[in-house]
Amino acid sequence: MIPFIEKYRPRILNDLKGQDKPISDLKNLVENYKPGKAIMVYGKTGTGKTNAVCILAEENDLELVEINASDLRNQNLMESKILNAVKQKSLFGKNKLILIDDVEAFSGISDRGGLATLSSVIDQSVFPIVMTVTDPWDKKLNTIRKKSNLIGFRALSHVTIFNVLNEINLKENLKIDKEKLIEISKKNEGDIRGAINDLQSVTEGDLASRERKVDIFQVLKKVLKNRDDNILEILNDMDVTFEDYLLWMDENIPREYNHEELLKAYERLSRADVFRGRVMKWQYYRYLVYHMFLMSTGVSFAKKEPKIGFTSYQKPQRILKMFIAKQRYGKKRAISEKIAEKTHTSTKRVLDNFEDYIGILENKEVVKYLDLSNEEIDWLKR
Repeated sequence: MIPFIEKYRPRILNDLKGQDKPISDLKNLVENYKPGKAIMVYGKTGTGKTNAVCILAEENDLELVEINASDLRNQNLMESKILNAVKQKSLFGKNKLILIDDVEAFSGISDRGGLATLSSVIDQSVFPIVMTVTDPWDKKLNTIRKKSNLIGFRALSHVTIFNVLNEINLKENLKIDKEKLIEISKKNEGDIRGAINDLQSVTEGDLASRERKVDIFQVLKKVLKNRDDNILEILNDMDVTFEDYLLWMDENIPREYNHEELLKAYERLSRADVFRGRVMKWQYYRYLVYHMFLMSTGVSFAKKEPKIGFTSYQKPQRILKMFIAKQRYGKKRAISEKIAEKTHTSTKRVLDNFEDYIGILENKEVVKYLDLSNEEIDWLKR
């Protein structure tokens, strides 16, 4: 199933709901760009800032050059990458639109030269620069804010979000009652992207009992045994999450691949995980296609030819270790909560200093006073 957030992503500026004024201002500033003055688009997550810039570039036949601070590791790399983008003409004979996403992150560049470099880039650019930011009044942004025209994307009302969700509800024939849609809309007021993701979660929960899921062992066999470019769809029907699927692959790739094939498979699985992280961190769902492709077809075609014979696939040991660690931590936290309640302090403080309590917990009267369970007592004796 294609994620709703991608399937119903606005394709034209008119599709972006509730942002008519900022979109009009953005379009005017880009079309009438004056060198030395950037555009700073600000607003909460999920209001459509980045999407508006991308659509504007497409509608005006501009080459969009996207730069994200998280991709840049030092000032020299920043200077070479950004300056090349703002000075060199497009290879396709088009004008450019430079999008610098998540500007706050530039202050985290290792040598602390990120924002200074960006300020210099604004002065030198011959193309429009649009920067997205959550809080434009952050003190560290003072210099580049003074060199920018500000455009604010406002948080959408729950009524606007409800209308979008209801439209998807009707198009997908989901038959979700309006009360549930209103609940999702109010919960995500201001964040239409979060609301659509919640709608998808509700939908998948409703459909789970009706859909036949594909066993993970069948998925592994199809990916690791065959070289088939139609593998992608099976991932949507498997009986584990994408996160667990990555762990299953990590455990079982060495059982099928070796040497160069093994290296290629892990490299592609690693890149898939990188794109997944970017999707989660930036909510940039266009990266989903890379994430899905790399961890399915990418891994499958890391081998030179189909694998013949039976292979015994194993459950990921990492999941078992994580489960055991979680169980252990659960006992520790439960004991800490009881200590915190009796000592009128925070659970976090008790957890941070838990070793200091070990000696005291050997006292039977203390154990009785805390009303520890037999399991918790056994855990203390480990």
